[in-house]
Amino acid sequence: MKRFMTKGALLSILLAGATASLLRAESNDRPPKPMSGLCTQVGIDVTSAGVQYEKGFVKSKGTWKATGGPAKGVLLEYRLDSDRYQAETQTGTSGAWQYNEDFNGCGSHVLEVIAFPGVVENGRTIYCLQIGKTNKAIFDLPCQGMTATLDCSGWTCKDGRCTGTCRGEANGGEWGYVALFGVNDANYVAVRDSQKGPWTQTVTCAPGERVSFKVRDHLGAGGFSPLAERPCGKSDK
Repeated sequence: MKRFMTKGALLSILLAGATASLLRAESNDRPPKPMSGLCTQVGIDVTSAGVQYEKGFVKSKGTWKATGGPAKGVLLEYRLDSDRYQAETQTGTSGAWQYNEDFNGCGSHVLEVIAFPGVVENGRTIYCLQIGKTNKAIFDLPCQGMTATLDCSGWTCKDGRCTGTCRGEANGGEWGYVALFGVNDANYVAVRDSQKGPWTQTVTCAPGERVSFKVRDHLGAGGFSPLAERPCGKSDK
């Protein structure tokens, strides 16, 4: 009987521990608390004059304005492709911001400026993170160092359609490519069997059309190379 009671006690302890764990998990899933205090009385706005890229630097500037009687300043965060590179605080109810970051990487990018209004409660400066405003600017950096070449051969033409084998190559990229073959710079098909190439694709087209080839750098997330094209049905050699 004593042994049976020991097992029962152990089972009770395990069940109690499991119940406590479930209660803790539920408490972590609670929705965020609503704002309180002076944060409920303020607002914020942020504007941008656009993005420039000069000599390897991303540059931007704009303004911010906090509204509401208790507003005393702003917290500004600068995120480039979601990475937070800079943050700063300013006092007052309005002002200007500037951004200047050394950056390289061709293709499309996003600069986000996020503003949070600040208030002073009991001698402490508090930034109201729940009501921040974001200004997004999308910009492109040229991929001038990338090149793409295309050769086609082995054409067989019948009933107004030609089928051949085309080989594309690329260089000058950074993190690997996704290759795309198309016709007349449209209807592209991505070839992902190699990150560096070369790539081979069977293409069907009509005489007078053009076979198009380009690559996208950064494994498909960056910018495109210049377009390479060859006439349909005509071999290069």
